[in-house]
Amino acid sequence: MAITSALGGAIGTAIAMIGLHRLSAVRPELVVMHFSAVSTILALGLFLFSMNRKYVVLQDERTLLILASIGVAGTLGQLTMTRAFRNGNPGKISIVGLMQILFVILLDLLFWQRSPDVPLIIGTTLVIGSCTWIIFKNRNHDTDEIHCTSS
Repeated sequence: MAITSALGGAIGTAIAMIGLHRLSAVRPELVVMHFSAVSTILALGLFLFSMNRKYVVLQDERTLLILASIGVAGTLGQLTMTRAFRNGNPGKISIVGLMQILFVILLDLLFWQRSPDVPLIIGTTLVIGSCTWIIFKNRNHDTDEIHCTSS
């Protein structure tokens, strides 16, 4: 189940990156608004299925402030990522997205004092290393120039 979820997430992310790059003529704000609207509709649908549960945590002002802050930060992040994928090569930009792995490891160490174990280090090295290798291996084949010959 975990492998299927990871593969599904990877495929969805790849489709989203390519789609964002192809929507370069559309304003990033519209793309983010559409994404937010679809996500909100799906979340509300799931919420309606669980109406019989009591959400005590949502009655706490601190929790609501944290959720609102996460929403604002997520929107700003989505806007900047949409602009990046709109203007640049999705393959090269996705390498920057891999930095979140290192940030999570660092935050895990700082806040919960959990140090990375050997499988985590090996997995992280494999993911970041293979993606970086693929990008730089194909660097000589990518060109932004179009060469035309006229007869």
